[in-house]
Amino acid sequence: MSSSIKNMERIKLIDGDGSFFVHFSSIHECNQFKPKFTGELGNICCNGNGIHVKTYNGKKVDNEIYDIIRKEYKSN
Repeated sequence: MSSSIKNMERIKLIDGDGSFFVHFSSIHECNQFKPKFTGELGNICCNGNGIHVKTYNGKKVDNEIYDIIRKEYKSN
């Protein structure tokens, strides 16, 4: 994992209407996340600081997958 991913300040995931969104401290951090994420991404939100995560390693994102993403990307 690159040092830029390790240095991300915070990643937050929010479940609203069955959708999960990853939020970053900056647009730059969000843009670094996109090519590293091994899943399907959706719409960008929050002025470019967040993005909808639909699937991860071929599985639909749910609470269990959320925990896996949190650990892998060292989120709070």
